[in-house]
Amino acid sequence: QPINNQLPEISIVLVWLGFGSPTAQAYAHFTQEHWQDSGCATRAAQAIQTGELNFLRENMQNAFYDVVFCHDLRYKRLKEQMINLNLVQPSLSGSGSTMFSLARDQQQARAACRELERNYPVVAVARMDSRGVRVLPGR
Repeated sequence: QPINNQLPEISIVLVWLGFGSPTAQAYAHFTQEHWQDSGCATRAAQAIQTGELNFLRENMQNAFYDVVFCHDLRYKRLKEQMINLNLVQPSLSGSGSTMFSLARDQQQARAACRELERNYPVVAVARMDSRGVRVLPGR
């Protein structure tokens, strides 16, 4: 069932690290601990439906995070760079190879992109609003 998005417009920075991250390989490293339901997905969906951005930030979680980060330090380096650029809640998209982070506005997102482009082959800004997510042209 679709989630009715009530969040304000959000700027998102997307970074592809330049290599693949096979989902099957990520699943091969999963243990029972990774499958525990912490309720974050339900709370994140509720935050989207009620428009509570801070509550969403607190509940954004990816089960692949621990698995992928401990096997490839390039993710950890990118996460640190994103945090140093004051981006919020860096996370994996799916099982990896792309990371995303939230920016306070498009200006911050574009400035972060200019910095990240120095080290990564594909960097983009996207905007999420009530109609969905769109990648924005240019920096």
